Amino acid sequence: MKYKRILEYTLAILQLAHRANGQDIQLNWTDYNLLNFLQDIRRLHHYDQLVFAHNRNATFGAAFGELSGNALDEGGVDFESFQANRTGNVDYETEFVRYMMTELPTAVVLYDELSSFELKRHFSAALLIVVYLEEELMAQSALFKATTASCETAFLRELFQFSWHSKMINVAALCNDYQDTQQFYSYTHLPDFALEYKHLSAELLYRGPIFPYRLSNWQGYKLPYIIGGGDPRVIVYEYDRRRVVGGFAGHFLVTFAHKYNFTLYEPLPIKSYTKFPPSQDLIKAVRNNTVEISVALTFPNIPLDGFSYPYEQVNWCVWTPVEADIPNYDFFWIVFEGMTFLLVLGAIIVISLVLSCALWQHNSKPDLLRFVIHDACLRGVIGQSFRELSRAPFVIRFIYMQIYVLGILLTTSYNAYFAAYWTSAPKVAPLRTFDDILQSNKKIYMFAPEYNELIGRAADLRKYIPMFYIESDYHKYLATRDAYDTKYLYMIPTTKWRIYREQQKVFTTPIFRLRADLCFYYNIPLGFPIHSNSVLAKILQDMVLETAQSGLTDYWMRIGFWS
Repeated sequence: MKYKRILEYTLAILQLAHRANGQDIQLNWTDYNLLNFLQDIRRLHHYDQLVFAHNRNATFGAAFGELSGNALDEGGVDFESFQANRTGNVDYETEFVRYMMTELPTAVVLYDELSSFELKRHFSAALLIVVYLEEELMAQSALFKATTASCETAFLRELFQFSWHSKMINVAALCNDYQDTQQFYSYTHLPDFALEYKHLSAELLYRGPIFPYRLSNWQGYKLPYIIGGGDPRVIVYEYDRRRVVGGFAGHFLVTFAHKYNFTLYEPLPIKSYTKFPPSQDLIKAVRNNTVEISVALTFPNIPLDGFSYPYEQVNWCVWTPVEADIPNYDFFWIVFEGMTFLLVLGAIIVISLVLSCALWQHNSKPDLLRFVIHDACLRGVIGQSFRELSRAPFVIRFIYMQIYVLGILLTTSYNAYFAAYWTSAPKVAPLRTFDDILQSNKKIYMFAPEYNELIGRAADLRKYIPMFYIESDYHKYLATRDAYDTKYLYMIPTTKWRIYREQQKVFTTPIFRLRADLCFYYNIPLGFPIHSNSVLAKILQDMVLETAQSGLTDYWMRIGFWS
């Protein structure tokens, strides 16, 4: 089982004290025991739960029985013969845990190599872990490595280096000889590893701190990081013969390093200032402990494990070409397209039929074709002259008048629409929904990992799979999108739109526009990949909130184009 730390305070106990009788702090160290130490830590550094962890394969009972020496009068439990009674019906370990719960008082959680849950998913972060260690390091493979009761320097270094690699900063080791030495042991890794020997004095135990807060000043600690993604989040350039990391994510990293006194260290330097690896590929460098943080904002997991507090919130929307103007030669026929043409044709046929019937009644028999489209009606409607019947009766003259009125209305409307189209050309019908895109001949050009994120998180979008064109080459994808290739539609975050909007101001007319009404996701939280139990998580969260509250984040986003 892989041990995962989520602790604000962690205590490593090499051997349990001689007895646990719950007495108050005494200057007489012969009466000072483990329980007193836990009470002092709770008073100086509050914790909500106490986690008692050890390997069940270790001979905890035997070692505890040898060290107890005295009975616990309050609990009525004889720990002096702990080893002998281990096979009996009394569970002395449970009795001891109950006694700690009574005397502290706080909730106690038993944790061993058989535990299969992560503490942070069930308890608050204010935990104190007590770990019993007794076997050699090489003999243990689960939970916590252990050793004998010796507090030699070599062992302490090995123990605390293991604690550092396990992302535990606040660790104290209390040995079985503490009554003689009156000290306990800790360590610091800022900026370099060093053991700390702390004296068990009344001043320390009353006023503390037993665990000093170290995260406010990292004393020049080398923080390994890696750069990836793209602009405007990260923009790297040279100025005055030195490399500058810009962009709103790059500015955040530099400011974060200045505030907490980090020295930025790049174990995997980028090969180009313009071509970065995709952000999803850099998560591996964090997970295998090559770097502490990736300066490449990425879609987080749900729940947010292994990522910082969200630094950027974006809408993921479609970026479409601006609708093109209809060609000029189409103006001649689009005026009467569709229903307008059918209405005019129907009116001509009806008037032709009525006119032909009226002429038939007045002994002027027309041809059969003129019952459908009479030449006089057709000529009159389009504004041409035609031959009238001489001395026509009133009914025929009234029909001629209708033809004149229809011709005036038709020619006037046609000329008005035609002139309006020449003055302000109409556009091609826009794509209003994803279904319109699906039915059109356009494709949404997407980078493969982003496409997998989209389809993987929303099963209802799988019906739109045919409208995507997937590109696995990240740099080819960026080159096609940044070239404003109108052959495709694109998915972009709102922060990238700021750059494109400024770039298109040099054009006579914009080429693309952001469709806020065609977004797959709104308010997507993006964070920095970090270790699952990174010691940077709390100060990163504080920094994200402070920069957002002060307006720095928005300011860095707005100046991204000028960078």
